[in-house]
Amino acid sequence: MLQLENERRERLVERLRSSIEDELDLEVGRFDVEFLLDLFIREVGPLVYNRALDDVHKLVTRQFDDLSDGLYTLARPVD
Repeated sequence: MLQLENERRERLVERLRSSIEDELDLEVGRFDVEFLLDLFIREVGPLVYNRALDDVHKLVTRQFDDLSDGLYTLARPVD
């Protein structure tokens, strides 16, 4: 499971708590928000990670294809 630095985790917990209270008008405790954050990381994290890998794969493939095409333009004619 993804491990967050303490400072980043603290900021995320506070932002989640604030958003839940502001948007849903629910008062939630720190323990509840930490549980929710851990659930998101565990359940949604792998989906986001896999999507990011797929995006990077497409980008690298496209760049490699562009590089390959560029190499062909450098070829000299042979008699």
